[in-house]
Amino acid sequence: MVLHSVNRSLLGRVALFAISLVVSIGIFEAGAALYFKVSEPDHLNYVDVYRHSLEEAQKHKFQYWSPVSVPFFGYVSSGPQANKMGFHSSIEYPYTRRGNEFVIGLFGGSVAEQFFNTLNDSRFKAQMREAMPRIGSRPLVVLNFALGGFKQPQQFIASAYFAESYDLSINLDGFNDVFFVAKGQQAEKPCWADILYSSNEDEAGIKRQLAKLRGDDAQLTEQVIRSKWMSRSAGIYLVWKAISKRRQEEIFKLNQQVFQMANRPLFATDIKTEPFEAGVRNWEKYVRLQAAISKGRQAIFLLQPNQYVAGSKPIAVEEKKLWQNLPDVQERQAILTRTYSLLRQSIQKLQGEGIRAMDLSNAFVHHPEPLYKDDCCHINSRGNEVIGQRLLTILREQSKNSRSFPLARSNPQHSKW
Repeated sequence: MVLHSVNRSLLGRVALFAISLVVSIGIFEAGAALYFKVSEPDHLNYVDVYRHSLEEAQKHKFQYWSPVSVPFFGYVSSGPQANKMGFHSSIEYPYTRRGNEFVIGLFGGSVAEQFFNTLNDSRFKAQMREAMPRIGSRPLVVLNFALGGFKQPQQFIASAYFAESYDLSINLDGFNDVFFVAKGQQAEKPCWADILYSSNEDEAGIKRQLAKLRGDDAQLTEQVIRSKWMSRSAGIYLVWKAISKRRQEEIFKLNQQVFQMANRPLFATDIKTEPFEAGVRNWEKYVRLQAAISKGRQAIFLLQPNQYVAGSKPIAVEEKKLWQNLPDVQERQAILTRTYSLLRQSIQKLQGEGIRAMDLSNAFVHHPEPLYKDDCCHINSRGNEVIGQRLLTILREQSKNSRSFPLARSNPQHSKW
């Protein structure tokens, strides 16, 4: 009887504990769900957030292993989509013209590279042909010379190297040119300076820590997303978010250390220049030189939009979710709002010199729909369509106002410089 009574008492305690645990989990789950319903009403589908996190991890993996240093362009890509010269194109460079083709070269960083898909679309090519009636019936070819992280003078160098390959160059840039310089990088250095100048053993150790942190974060996310109940649980999402946020803060601090190590001064110029101005001066200088070398060929320079520039776009809820937890959001907004103001002043000066420099930083000012797809600067397909329509307007205006735009040479192999 005594043993039976003890067993009943033990079972009762276990049952009470189990019930309490289930109730506690239920309260925690309900509380987490209520919290996210209020704080993140548009992110009730947690799977989308997990997938975005994995995409970001994959993007960083690409960035650290794909670029290879070369002496002329700074670096090129070694990825599977790269041609023999390291640019992402199914066409080999230098490009050999066929017949009387009219060739457009696109220059810039990753935003320009992603815009290539719009520029190279057959329907958009037909619209460009209508906007530039002087090219007549010449076949229209678009070449991609843009690469992730490129900034001036890389566009200038690439345009000079491949100058015989194109008739019209289009630059879409600005963000890389000013943001990283304002953060401490020398204006003359490529964005991927850590790829080029990574001989420091301490820096290599930090990169190993970064790789481990990103790998651990991706592994945790993959485990959650594999389970249906875990991926739908508000409580699990709350725990995952807390762990991920702590790791992202550690990654941010380590990235700052790598940035400082990789961007030690190598040149005498611009070291004493105010960093916000240094990037703008560098961009303006090489835009001017790139326009000068075009001569018989012609160039259009477009200042890309960016979500951190104050007043440049009504920010959608979906867009804000992408970057609201970044530890340096306010710093990004301050840097880019100020430097873009300086870039606009440079554009006015360049226009006064007859250079076709255009400000597209406010291209999205009347577009409340989501157009940015990450916390950096990259634009979704709809955003690229908006940029494309602005470009078509510019091409029409230039064709209407200038008898020599674009030059429809009958024999492009014998152009004068």
